[in-house]
Amino acid sequence: MRSAGGLLSDSCADQDEPNYMGKLQAAEHSVYASCWELFTPYIAEYVGTLVITLTLICNCDDGTDPYFSPVSTGFMVIGMVSATKHITGANLNPSVSVAMCLAGRQRPRVAGCLCVAQILGAVTAALISHQTGAASNLQLGPEPGHNWFQVGCLETLYACMLCFVYLNCAASKQNNPNSDPNGFAGLAYGLCYI
Repeated sequence: MRSAGGLLSDSCADQDEPNYMGKLQAAEHSVYASCWELFTPYIAEYVGTLVITLTLICNCDDGTDPYFSPVSTGFMVIGMVSATKHITGANLNPSVSVAMCLAGRQRPRVAGCLCVAQILGAVTAALISHQTGAASNLQLGPEPGHNWFQVGCLETLYACMLCFVYLNCAASKQNNPNSDPNGFAGLAYGLCYI
């Protein structure tokens, strides 16, 4: 199919891809796409990651209930995934963006730009919490009796779990076909935080 500019468009080449992938890639290659259409997915990832990271940082304060923190963060993830899934797919985590690229569900350039937007969102959340003093008691680093290797192993395992859940719920053609998209991807992704 040729566009008005004579460029060959491959955004509709795979009809089984979820709609959000087609929208993101169609806007990227459209001759008539406005700046907002091109940057909307990245803005959505930035805002979504900012809100989730700010919630997580504020919940890590020593004054919060340790049972409430993961529940509120999980529900915030569910809300942000539900709010941004139709715009960009709601990766909201650089490890998920890289996994989508490795699985062939996103182009490397798109995944890279999403990772940059997500990292900027997390850094902005950290700056906001620092400026407001929201997490003044936050201790970064391993707890006493643990080391950085253990922290790295746990973080790797957790990132793999997030990627596994996301790829099977949101990016799978079998579990999420265009004709009957599921609505449980945000719930499954958010429950990983609880």
